[in-house]
Formats: sequence, structure tokens, C-alpha cells
Amino acid sequence: MEVFGSAQKMVKREALTTNKHAPTFTTNFFLEPPYYESINLQEFEAYAIERLKVLRAFENVAFKSPRGSPEYAEAIIKDINKDLRYRYIRPLTITSEDVLLENKRRDVLSHFILRMVFCRNEEQKRWFIQQEVDLFRFRLSQEDASTISLFLKESNLDYTPLPDEEYRNIRPILEKSTYHYNNSQAIADTEFYKIDFLEALDSVRQRKVYLSQGWAYVPRRLLLDVVCGRYRDHLAMELSKLSRVIADSQEENRLIPVLNSLASGYTGSSYSAGEFEFGITVDNLDQLSNESFPLCAKNMHEHLRKDHHLKHHARLQYGLYLKGIGLSMDDEMKLYRTEFMKGGMTDKAFKQHEYGVRHMYGKEGRRVNYTPYSCIKIITGNPPGPDDHHGCPFRHFNPSLLQQRLKSYGVPPKGVEEVISLVSRGHYQIACTKYFEITHKEKLENALVESIQHPNQYFEESRRLLHPETVKETQSTFLRKPAEPVNVMQNSSTAQRAYSGPAGPVSSFDETADDFLGDIDLDAALLDAETSQATTSNSMNTDPSNGQQRAA
Repeated sequence: MEVFGSAQKMVKREALTTNKHAPTFTTNFFLEPPYYESINLQEFEAYAIERLKVLRAFENVAFKSPRGSPEYAEAIIKDINKDLRYRYIRPLTITSEDVLLENKRRDVLSHFILRMVFCRNEEQKRWFIQQEVDLFRFRLSQEDASTISLFLKESNLDYTPLPDEEYRNIRPILEKSTYHYNNSQAIADTEFYKIDFLEALDSVRQRKVYLSQGWAYVPRRLLLDVVCGRYRDHLAMELSKLSRVIADSQEENRLIPVLNSLASGYTGSSYSAGEFEFGITVDNLDQLSNESFPLCAKNMHEHLRKDHHLKHHARLQYGLYLKGIGLSMDDEMKLYRTEFMKGGMTDKAFKQHEYGVRHMYGKEGRRVNYTPYSCIKIITGNPPGPDDHHGCPFRHFNPSLLQQRLKSYGVPPKGVEEVISLVSRGHYQIACTKYFEITHKEKLENALVESIQHPNQYFEESRRLLHPETVKETQSTFLRKPAEPVNVMQNSSTAQRAYSGPAGPVSSFDETADDFLGDIDLDAALLDAETSQATTSNSMNTDPSNGQQRAA
């Protein structure tokens, strides 16, 4: 599968694997796409998810520690497992050249794959740029002076150290005007770079560098900010170009479904039924909602109890959530039947909803073990309309309604202010994490939790804190199971069928994984079933001889 290049290109570029020598630095500006790198669909997805895990780790750590602090660096090393750390952060010095070349290959491929994944949506684009810049900054901060010089040269960044003669002439001025360099010894031990002031506007604005005749004299420590700014601009420009290319490609059958699934990607536990046993029944749902439900599930549960009905998308989101926390199919059927009939629904009309519940639990249709929606899928999915109650309250509530709801749940004014501040900056999952910390403050004892990535993760962590005796792990399925490779180069029709609907497999991942394309199938299947059963019900109630409806 020619993912990044075209066989019709006249200009040939060497594949990554043909480089004769491994690089001595790990930082990469990603100036050139990996033309003529052929990978199959399984590798395409695996590399993307691998890098996503690294980027998610940077996002989580940035929430807990200030960027650039010793605690930040320590947390990054701790949170990213050894294999990914040596592949994407810093390799071992004893690593063989072949391994270094393979690491570079994966690094480049995974980066450009995620460019395609996140370039088509402004919100996702901003998220991707921020995490990639954080990764870039961390890598560059690990380099020494010699490897930084090599990196700048390889990346066509014309930043050269200040000549000795010019340095000696302005050294007294540098001692007085450079940020955090208040003694002559510190200045003597530092390399300075003479840079166009337009490329160091942040440092100039904060008066951290000496400015003369349009030139900024930047110490090596602050050069990091300049290079990261260049990288951010470069990445934003390239993503804008790529989004137009993908929009004009009219490619819908093979690659776009894969990109859509990865854009909604969740790399943690799938929370399929059977992972944990929390002792959930219909009778204790109200208590659990008050104690341990995330705001999205609590909102849907309360409206179900109040209105005795949920619309289609809320039934999907809430039903799969209940399945994930361990509510049995019969109990979920009982819950909906009880509430819907309080709202005036007849037993006959409820039968179409019974099919929906059975389909969610894998008892109808293709019998797929559908998984609960992750936070990203909820945030980027269909927004709620009038009288809809699905979605993420932090993303979809207006600020005044969110403030009112938080106060009603006992969140103190300072906590409400912190949550609203995070929401206003678009940090919806971090706001949910802050809400978790506030509502579980007594049990947390000043400890910080991982950033909430899944509603069922919120519930699980809450039960572990509040009632650890009720948490019975039955299996540990936190990683996706490997699947058979789908080699697109050998059989393109196979790959096309893999994403074409119910006739083929949903994806190359195991069905217990977060089955995004399967969720689309589920959504369509339930709507079709409800429509067809309603039509059948109407036809059964109509006398074929005269078209008049029979008495119910």
C-alpha cells in the first residue's frame, strides 16, 4: 500500500531503510514524507496507536506537572513504558545501528500517519500540534550541544553560534540583559545564537534576550523555544496543506474509514462486558449514579428517571456504558421497560427497543461484542440537539448550565471556577478529571489521578476509591489483541471489504476492542430495526381488505 507516495512521481527518493548510517540524534523536524515506504494495513494502525500512546502520556503529564520542570521529565520517563521510551524518546547508547534505523522508520511513519488522522478537524489538529510540540521539545532538551548542532544543520535551520570576536565585544551587555544569567561564569559557559528577532518574538516580548539592530542574541537554553516555535508553525502549515489534499482525494472506501477510527482512537481498556464485576443491579443504580457516575452518565440517568425516556443516541451511549460497568442484559431491559412504560409506552411499542438492547449485547445482528464509547468518541461524535441528553457535558453544555449543574452536585465555588476555566480552554477531559478529584477529594489524599479518557474508567477508579471490596477483576484485557495482517499490496479488494460494512470484518483489531466502525454499524442497524419493526407493527394492525386499522 503506497500510503505516502505515488508510483507516478518522477522524482525518486530513497526509502528510510536505505540510509547507510543511523542518526546520532533522535529529534526530527519531519521535513520529508517517507515516499515509497510500503506498509500493510495492520502496520498502519499499529504504528498510529503506538505513537498515540506516547502523545497521550505527554498530555496526561502536562496536566500534572509544569512543562520543563524536573517533575515533568521524571513523570514522562515513568509514564511511558520502556520499549516506547527507547523508540520515541531516547535510545540506549548500546542500541545497534539496525535497531536505531528501525526506530527512526517507525518514528517517521507514525508521525505522518497521525498527520493524516488529525488534519481534517480543527480541534483535533490543535490537540495533535500541542502534543507533537511537547514531544519535540522534550527530545530536543535531551540532546547535547554537538547533536543539537547536527540536528539544526540536518533540519535546514540556519542557527550558528555567535563568533568569538563578536561575543567578546558584547559579553558585558549579555551579562546584564539575558534572562537568568546574572553572573559572568554562567555567561561564559553558554553558547549564544544571533537570530532574526521575528523568530524569537516570545523571548523578546518577555525581555529575556538582548536585542540590537533587529537581531536577538539567544542563549542555547532559550533556543529551544525558538526552534519549537518554528516546528509549531511548520506543522500547522503542513497539516493545512494535507487536509486540502485529503479533501480533494475523494478516497472513501479504504483509507478514510481507518483514519476516522484512529481519530476517535482510545488506547486504554476496552471495558467490554466481563472485565470487572462491580455488583451492579437495577436496584442500586441510583446510589451508584450519585457516588460514581461521570457527569455524562449521571446526566443521562437522571433524565431517564425524570422523563421516562431517552432518545436514540442517548440510549446507545448510556446502554453501552451500563453494559461496560457490568449491568446484565436482562437488568438493562428491565430498566428501560420500567421507565419507558411510566412514560406511557405500550408493551408492543417497547419490543423495538428490546431488539436494540439485545443488539448492543451481541445477541442480534452480527453478534459483535460492542464496547462503550470513549471520551474522544463522545466529544467528537454527534452533538446533542433539543431534548437530547447524550454527549459530554463539559463539551456540550453552555457554561451557565454547567455551573448550575456542578453547584447542584456540591462542587465548591473554587472548584467550579477551576472546571469552567479548563472547559473554556477546550480541556474537556482534564475538566472531567478535575471534577473527579474534587468529588473524591477525601479518598484521594492529595494524590492525582490519570487523565480521564473513558467514562467507564471514571466509574472504575471511583469504585476502587470508595468501595474497593466491590471491585472484582475477572480478567485483564488492557491491550488490543493482535490480528492477522491485511496486506493491502497483495490484495487491495480484501482491504476494501474490511471497511465496507456488515459483510466483512469491522477492522483488523479484535472485536472486543473499541469498535468504532462497528458502532456506526450498530447505530444504523438499530435505526433500521426500529423503523422496520414500526412498519411491521403498523402493517399487522391494518386490515388488508379495506386498509382500516384493526382495534388494538
